[in-house]
Amino acid sequence: MKRLTVSRASPAFTLIELLVVIAIIAILAALIFPVFSRAREKARQASCASNLKQLGLAMQMYADDYDGFYTRGQFWPWDSSHTWIHTTRPYVGNDEVFHCPSADPNRFSYGYNIAYWGAGDYLDGMHGINDAWPVNEAAVPEPAETIWVVDFEKYWGCGLEFGLEPPTARHNDMFNTLFVDGHVKALREAAQRLWTINAD
Repeated sequence: MKRLTVSRASPAFTLIELLVVIAIIAILAALIFPVFSRAREKARQASCASNLKQLGLAMQMYADDYDGFYTRGQFWPWDSSHTWIHTTRPYVGNDEVFHCPSADPNRFSYGYNIAYWGAGDYLDGMHGINDAWPVNEAAVPEPAETIWVVDFEKYWGCGLEFGLEPPTARHNDMFNTLFVDGHVKALREAAQRLWTINAD
């Protein structure tokens, strides 16, 4: 006579155990996802810094072609139709250089330092140190301490002493800054002397 065997069901998770596992996964996700987000933004910040580096080289090439004079921030007519972006474009191989990967594609990515390089006409209300004429390389005594271009999305130019908003801190609460000597640095804030280091 064959003996009947009773198979025992495999133990199942209880509802409480399942909820504990889900809670642990949620906690781990909450810890890990911000790290991934910061890492992704760090990569975008590096790409943005590369853009600014290339823009610095392009604007220096412009100056080399114009006897050492840097481009103005804006040209007539004063409606943003002809700015430093337009004069720099022929020296840049790819228009993507003008767009920060973290910025809104429908807005400006970078702002020219209008506290130093104004719109080029002292009647338009956008006065730089040498606003009525282009700035020559010799007029920038400390290029490593003078801002050239920053992360900024409101306008083609940025300059704190004109009551404009500060640079756009889009990279983990920091903004990339191109200095006149060509180096790029991420800052949390920019001292006023960096905008107009030789202002009277």
